[in-house]
Amino acid sequence: MKRGMAKRGRSDKVLYMPLDVPTANRLSLRSWIALERARAGHGDRTAASALAHATIVTDFLSIAGYGSIDRMAMLTARTGLVETMERGLQSDEWTFSESLLNVLGTVLNEHHRQLREERMAAIVEATEKLEVHLKRGNSMLDLLRYFPRTDPEV
Repeated sequence: MKRGMAKRGRSDKVLYMPLDVPTANRLSLRSWIALERARAGHGDRTAASALAHATIVTDFLSIAGYGSIDRMAMLTARTGLVETMERGLQSDEWTFSESLLNVLGTVLNEHHRQLREERMAAIVEATEKLEVHLKRGNSMLDLLRYFPRTDPEV
């Protein structure tokens, strides 16, 4: 296990179990609300960030072997989010295309499945990996463009 996980101790059995359903639901709620706001035409930087966060964590987990989402769907979601975020940051116009909204629904379904079914250690590790990239000065937009790479290291 890597840096943050090692601090928790290898004997912490809860890390080897999936999250309970209420916790998984609570964690994914932010993303689902963001998607609904975008569908209703009320997307903004906060909604785009929440969707980017869920997309990146889903991708990290999938690359680590904890995902069943089609790689093309992930690429489509990432590319669409990059376009939406670039436009939003330049013009403050946060519109999401219908095709992007559809693929984000697929991504969020996978993200929610991962939260409910995969071991907590994998979820914590993927989230910590995202946080490390953000602390290094990468933005969500950078991460959508260039990461995750297929190499397992940060």
